[in-house]
Amino acid sequence: MATGAEIYVHADTGRTGLGNMLFSWARAEVLALRHGWTLLASRWVKPKIGPLLRGERDKRYYIGSFSSDGRIDGWRRRLLLWTAARVSEDDSAAIARLAGSGAIRPTVVVTRGMDGLFAPLLEHRDHVARRFHGMLSPRLRESLGPVERAYVAVHVRRSDFKDPGPSGAPGADASNTRIPDSWYIRCIEQVRAALPELPVRIFSDAHPHELEGILAVSGTSLAPAAPAPADLVRLSRAALLIGSSGSTFSMWAAFLGSCPVVMASEPCAQAAVRRCPARMHHR
Repeated sequence: MATGAEIYVHADTGRTGLGNMLFSWARAEVLALRHGWTLLASRWVKPKIGPLLRGERDKRYYIGSFSSDGRIDGWRRRLLLWTAARVSEDDSAAIARLAGSGAIRPTVVVTRGMDGLFAPLLEHRDHVARRFHGMLSPRLRESLGPVERAYVAVHVRRSDFKDPGPSGAPGADASNTRIPDSWYIRCIEQVRAALPELPVRIFSDAHPHELEGILAVSGTSLAPAAPAPADLVRLSRAALLIGSSGSTFSMWAAFLGSCPVVMASEPCAQAAVRRCPARMHHR
């Protein structure tokens, strides 16, 4: 690449939940890796009204969870976002020019949204996983302790997911639909019959009283309350993950980890984790 002005990559992570926010961040990491461009620190702490209005247990603020980890931050980051030229990651012609001949003035390439889900990330899974763990704050990394895989993890997504309706089963578009407790219970009972020595840990954004039916299954316990990024790491470390279909949080745990995964058969989940290095099983 010809010598010229510096090129930077900025992930516009939006104001959604962590699983959704991670897609633009990860594509920024891949762009920086491919072209040798410089990363600007992502912003994770943003005010969100929805979790407060819904009375959710996790307010999705992620305060103190991440560090800049060598990425450009502070006044220099703000100045670049204010003064540098901007190019969208979707502008393939502009990206090709920047990659080939450089920039004549400081330029920021912006990633945004969830287009492609994991498809642009699959061949760089190890790099993305390493960078994710590397940007966790020292305090959060210390709280995680050593890697331990002697448990089954179950992610039960509730919060803003809607009820499946009278049939108790998700419809054709189940991307924001709750999976019935009966499905989780059946999976846990089958896993317990095959692997009775492994405890089952329930990770959920639901309140404990909403999980009484699942927690009544022998060998299950509710994971201690922790920041969402810590839960994501612990889900990815499990010997087996039972996830919530349609939840990008579950999908990211499958992507970051290397454990077998079970999800209810559903088009959104299948498309998102297809060819994921973690083994995916649908029931």
